Amino acid sequence: MYLKPKIVEDTPKQLHSSPSHFFNNGYPTYIQTHDIPTISISFHRYSSIMVAVTNNTTVVDQSPDSEWPEAWYMVDEVTNQKLPNKFEPNRPADAALLRRLGTQFWKLPPDEFEYPVKCVPWDPKESPDPKLAAIRDQRGFNYADILTIHPDHLPGYEDKVKSFFEEHIHDAEEIRYIIKGSGYFDVRDLEDKWVRIHIKKVRCG
Repeated sequence: MYLKPKIVEDTPKQLHSSPSHFFNNGYPTYIQTHDIPTISISFHRYSSIMVAVTNNTTVVDQSPDSEWPEAWYMVDEVTNQKLPNKFEPNRPADAALLRRLGTQFWKLPPDEFEYPVKCVPWDPKESPDPKLAAIRDQRGFNYADILTIHPDHLPGYEDKVKSFFEEHIHDAEEIRYIIKGSGYFDVRDLEDKWVRIHIKKVRCG
C-alpha cells in the first residue's frame, strides 16, 4: 500500500476532547501542539528475523466497524497539509473500504498503563498491556520504538515534519499505536485516490 504521511497541528481543545487507536498499515501524520505532544509506539516485523507465531498465541480481534476512526477522501489540490483537506460536502470513507485497502484496527486503553516518553529501540516484550503484547505476538513483531512528536523530543523536528508529508513505502509490516495526541494516515484507495484516516487517542470503557 502506498502512503502519504503528513504532520498537522490541531488545537488543545480538539485534542482534549478527542476520544487510542492501534492502527496497522501506514505512517502517521501527527497532530500536535507545542504543549500537547503526540506519542506513538511503532511496531515492526522484519522478514530476516521473524518471530515464531505459535498456536498458543492469544488472538485479539479487531475493533468492530462502529469503533473505527473517521476517514474521508481528500481534495485533489492540497495547499496546507496540516488541514483536514476534506471535500465540501465531505466524502466519507467507511470501515469496509479501509478493510478492503488492507488496513487493520484495534482499540486499546493506553491510560491504564505507563510508557516512556521516548525509547529507541523499545523492547516489545516490555509491554505492560497484555492485549498489546498479544497483538505483537499474533503479528510476529520483533522490534518497537516509542517517539514523541514534539520539538523538545524529536531531533530535527522541522525536517521530520516535512519528510512525513512525502509519499513512501515501507517494505516490512508496521503498526502505529497512538498513546497520546492524534495523527493522520493518508493512503491510496484502489483507484489511486487519497483517503485520510484520523487516528486519535481513545478513552476505552
